[in-house]
Amino acid sequence: MGKEKRADHKRARTSRRGKNRSIAYQNKDITSKVLAENFKGKTFRVYGLDLPEIEEAEPTNIPAVSVNELRLDNLFRLADQTVAIVDYESEYQKADKVKYLNYLAGIAKRYQREKKDCPVLRMVVIYTGDVERR
Repeated sequence: MGKEKRADHKRARTSRRGKNRSIAYQNKDITSKVLAENFKGKTFRVYGLDLPEIEEAEPTNIPAVSVNELRLDNLFRLADQTVAIVDYESEYQKADKVKYLNYLAGIAKRYQREKKDCPVLRMVVIYTGDVERR
């Protein structure tokens, strides 16, 4: 974590009276995830994406071969029976592209393991922080 981010993080944890009022560093990600649970019947048009409306939130855990389990932010079945994998990020990191590929592969494997046809998967990344165009 850079010096500026550490200072921001420290300020977020301390109130004006000096008492520790912890706010999770990923607070924007957490808030977006909680709000997304109420997305049934909504669309992604507000983000400039022309996708069908959300029918249902799906389980977001992806079993991994190792002891760790991948956990994505949201998984929605859309009205056209495609599936949207939604991840919320507060900053762009090029390395996250591999994480998104793992999400897609993990969901496809889950359908295969359950002996179900895998629908078309859509990867949606919503940036919740200040993002500069590069």
